[in-house]
Amino acid sequence: MPSYLRRRGHTWFFRWKWPKRLAGCGFPGELICSLKTSDVRIARRRAMLLVLKIELLMTSTSNPGRAELQNAVRNWIDDCIWRREVRRADTGGLDFFERDEIEQMGRQEAAELDGLFRLASDMFAPEQQAKIERILTGKEASDKYQTIIAAAAREIGLPADPNTVAGRLVERTILRGYATLLDEMRQAVIPIPREIAVEKKPAQPDAFIFTAFWDQFEQHKKDVREWKSDTAANAAGTKNIFDKLFPAATVAQLIDKPIASDFKTNLLLLPRHYARGDRKKMSGEKLLAQGRTLPQKERMQSPTVNKHVSNLAEYWDYLVEKKKIPADIENPLLVSMSL
Repeated sequence: MPSYLRRRGHTWFFRWKWPKRLAGCGFPGELICSLKTSDVRIARRRAMLLVLKIELLMTSTSNPGRAELQNAVRNWIDDCIWRREVRRADTGGLDFFERDEIEQMGRQEAAELDGLFRLASDMFAPEQQAKIERILTGKEASDKYQTIIAAAAREIGLPADPNTVAGRLVERTILRGYATLLDEMRQAVIPIPREIAVEKKPAQPDAFIFTAFWDQFEQHKKDVREWKSDTAANAAGTKNIFDKLFPAATVAQLIDKPIASDFKTNLLLLPRHYARGDRKKMSGEKLLAQGRTLPQKERMQSPTVNKHVSNLAEYWDYLVEKKKIPADIENPLLVSMSL
């Protein structure tokens, strides 16, 4: 008799133990429900249908990869910092006023009032971080931060659905990212990172076309249940557009030339629907030429660009894991995400 069948009196029941990894997400230890029959054959058939539905549900709610999610949130933080820097460049270093408001009230008065607002903002930042800590430890609901979470999720292109484990994982990572953003926003001067020169040149990888092992990478992501079949099909678009923009690019070229940063720049110039209709057969040069003539809203948007770059960054890490690339070579895709 299957272990998920139990009989109580004259009625058969279905019993299913949830995986331990779901216990922290609000799932009870097991599911028990009546099959509403005393016939063991009918009970077995109904139980098998429930098993198939549960396994389908478990497969469809696989969690996003850690590197993908953390890189996306880090990129969101950097974009927020950069937007503030652009605003300060426009206002001469002020955060809370537009240029016309500054001109109307006078530079000195605007600077003094801006300083007061900035002081108040810095005073409340620790309180917000303490509140985020209470949310992450389950002591408080996240209702007051849902607007921020939803806006960040749209920007990074990942759903923060509170009804799924994956969605709650996105929500938690965004909250941790927001706490980090509050810290960095309080810094008057954020240093520009620089490369530290090293005397020893890292070992060079074997010369091979960068995307040569993409199929194995795709299968690996499905095997560890980080990607579903439709996710893998969508991610294949990353390989296709990279190969179109940089045909037969090798790992050595990716290290020696600014291909990674050029890839991100070129994606921002492409038409949004570059893989549909007549555009699907266009060369990379023609797509870029057409994209330059389009308004910004008809070009590829930042969340999609970040998704493509993140996919390639994970692929690089996979090649390192499989000893195709030496581990001491910095991932150029991660560097490009911070630009």
